[in-house]
Amino acid sequence: MSTVPSVRSGIARHLPGGRRGLPMRCPLATFPGQPAARGLKTAQMGSIRTAYREISAAFGAAASRGADVPLNMLHDNQIKEHLALAYVYAVASRARCSFDTPRVDNDSVDVKLTFRNEDDEDALIRSPEIALQVKGHPVEDDDQIVNDVMRNSVPFFLKKKNYDDLIKRAQTPRLLVVVVLPKDPTSWLSIAHSELILRRCGYWINLAGQAPTENASGQTVHLPTAQIFDPQTLARLMRSAARQERLQ
Repeated sequence: MSTVPSVRSGIARHLPGGRRGLPMRCPLATFPGQPAARGLKTAQMGSIRTAYREISAAFGAAASRGADVPLNMLHDNQIKEHLALAYVYAVASRARCSFDTPRVDNDSVDVKLTFRNEDDEDALIRSPEIALQVKGHPVEDDDQIVNDVMRNSVPFFLKKKNYDDLIKRAQTPRLLVVVVLPKDPTSWLSIAHSELILRRCGYWINLAGQAPTENASGQTVHLPTAQIFDPQTLARLMRSAARQERLQ
């Protein structure tokens, strides 16, 4: 992949003293040929226009060579996170659960699911909720998932903050869901007229009550491969949550 300087770094090289950071009153949408934004000197505006032309030429040259121009909004880590959430959203929708994403995630909760359970006569609470920490996990090689299934568990290293949060008992039950993805990002998602395939599978585990870790960075947890996160399982977990039973 050809390397093209970012707009911000390119502009910074042309600012006096290599100054980084532009006033908010100076959006790139006004370049080039627009009046100088208030608060910037004419010399600075000239330097920024120079950087804009330089970077535009570099992008154009890369595109003409057929090179991949780095205009990505998301990097691979963000893509796997979104695909993992898409997996959970699909499962929750099929299980007739509502799906809510907290605006602030300081409690190791990515998603809250709610289920309407008016027909459950054994329920102790109405509209039970389950909170999820969701992770996307590409395997090291495509044979690893086969080996993990044979060993009956998928190992996943969880950061200490997330582990410490998830082992504590909470009013809303919390689960860890790890969506295992192939090593090759190009095979994560495929679409055809007759099917939409998101590879490979999501597993869940309830860590509440587990022992604290002495590892300063985190803890490897082992998700049972028997615990696939699918609509039938989620419906069963919601019934357990409504009866205030441990999720297992």
